[in-house]
Amino acid sequence: RNLQKLPNQTPTLADLDEMLPMLPTTTNNIIYGYVGNPFIITLNIPKAQLITIYKIVGTFGIYKSSNNGLSWTQLNSGWSNTITAIAISGDTILAGARSGGVEMSIDGGVTWHTINTGLPSQINALTIIGSTFLAGTIYGIYVSTDGGNSWAISSVSYPINALMCVGNDVFAACDNNGGVYQSSNGGISWITINSGLTNLTVYSLCVNGSYLFAGTTGYVFSSI
Repeated sequence: RNLQKLPNQTPTLADLDEMLPMLPTTTNNIIYGYVGNPFIITLNIPKAQLITIYKIVGTFGIYKSSNNGLSWTQLNSGWSNTITAIAISGDTILAGARSGGVEMSIDGGVTWHTINTGLPSQINALTIIGSTFLAGTIYGIYVSTDGGNSWAISSVSYPINALMCVGNDVFAACDNNGGVYQSSNGGISWITINSGLTNLTVYSLCVNGSYLFAGTTGYVFSSI
């Protein structure tokens, strides 16, 4: 993939309306979010139901709404770590913490257990592709192929800011001038896709159709 720099300007409401289709959609109207730090990540929000979720002071965890955000239910209890990443596949939910590793639920958040064997404690990003779990950490990408019972580091050793799964492909946004990596075999092997990417410290990723977008300091790059 080649990446090109997009114009650096403040988006208008019309621009935002163009961006919203890039967000993941869902057919079951379930919205997931997590709170803890001043930043919030939301998943599976249809364009017409886009909402803002705010930090709840003193509360750390994952919240679920099944009525388009009218009310929320906390899925966990007793956690003291800031939640920094979340990945969902069916009833399987992975929650990554700033200093507590990964918690997993296989019943939609009713019960949780820790899956940290071989894994650093600081988790920046998570994704699920098939039966494989991937965790982005400050030491690189870790992969689990046994349901989280064990983790092994991949060949990518840059600090990871974001992971995105699209079909059979996984994309990783790297800190420290690592650029963007791609894997087409569940994280077994990786290649760089940095042609045209003049800023190699990448903080976020998004896919819309056949286009990959990479967020860097001051700019957004698009694949061509």
